[in-house]
Amino acid sequence: DHAVLAELEIRADHAVLVELEIRADHAVLAELEIRADHAQTEEMKHNLKHKDVIGKTEICGNLD
Repeated sequence: DHAVLAELEIRADHAVLVELEIRADHAVLAELEIRADHAQTEEMKHNLKHKDVIGKTEICGNLD
């Protein structure tokens, strides 16, 4: 009985650890995805501003 209980406790502990590791991995992946999305958004905003400035400069340059 003791051996069976000990085995069940070990399995339960292992299952909990595996579940926690999976959740932690998932949380890390989600965090990385959020950061990547945020970085891409910021990069796109920067590129749009940059293109906008270049476009305005070219227009002003053509008016001369």
